Amino acid sequence: MTSKRPKFSNLALIEESDVEYDLSIFALGFESRAVNLLPSVAKRTRALLALGFDHGRELAYEENKRAFSDASVRVEDGLSDREFEEVLRGHLKALDGESHRMVFVDVSCFSRFRLASIVHELFSLSQSLGAGLTIDFAYSLAKFEKPDSIRQPNTVVGPAHRAFAGWSQGGYSSTAAVLGLGYEQDQALGVVEFLQAGEVWAFTPKSPVVEYKAEVDKANDLLLSEIPPNRVLEYDVCAPTSVLATLESVVRGLGDGHSVVLVPFGPKIFVLCSLIVAAMRNEIAVWRVSQGTAIKPSDRAASHVQVGLRVAFPPQDGSSSISSNLGSQQS
Repeated sequence: MTSKRPKFSNLALIEESDVEYDLSIFALGFESRAVNLLPSVAKRTRALLALGFDHGRELAYEENKRAFSDASVRVEDGLSDREFEEVLRGHLKALDGESHRMVFVDVSCFSRFRLASIVHELFSLSQSLGAGLTIDFAYSLAKFEKPDSIRQPNTVVGPAHRAFAGWSQGGYSSTAAVLGLGYEQDQALGVVEFLQAGEVWAFTPKSPVVEYKAEVDKANDLLLSEIPPNRVLEYDVCAPTSVLATLESVVRGLGDGHSVVLVPFGPKIFVLCSLIVAAMRNEIAVWRVSQGTAIKPSDRAASHVQVGLRVAFPPQDGSSSISSNLGSQQS
């Protein structure tokens, strides 16, 4: 995947922006936060799209579906992952390159596979839109809920998407694992053992929802005790441009001697940053690790915290582009 390097900026509060979007994309799932950002963009988007799953029609699902329908959102429901990619690609192809295009994506409730597919398709789209493309990614941080203390084995371990399997193409004898830590009990440790990683780096989230920190530390205490302190980096959940810069710096330093695999547990904003870094560096892999069907569905309500990242691809033909500062706070 090759593309002009985009410019990045942290978004200001989504509801205070006056940007008009050609397309806004949401996940239709069972978490109530799935519709949290909808009112902020519904009236200033030409086409609204909610993409559903072929499972998980429980908890807040029906209420979310009604909310999308009431807002005149086009709902594509019951999609397998393969169908999701086909539908997404079809809607993105409808964006012609005659003028600069603006796309909004709420990443809060997409699975890692689907978020990887979105990043891959949008980076690919940027190559065909001569007048340029800007994507505003947004994330509703969930209210704190104490994690499930029952440990389940990882049943899904591998690349988040075929486009992010880059590490397997290298000829290095050593693998470096770069982890984003969440409060999934010992899952990060399990994937380090699976990879037999020769070098391990860990990113721990600093969140405005302060209750998360103690649980993240507790869930990863054994792993953290085995990693040198200078390889444990704290990142600000609300500053994705800083996360991108630090993550890319670490990956660049490791890339000369290792096959590098990013394993983003924790907040979706770190998942997004990992995918963007890998999209710009083809040799980097992004893995997903999951307990599969053993995961117990739980509703995640939105907190007061919203995080946004603008990814602006410049025009390819020298035509004028919108300002990267429009509706955002420059990093």
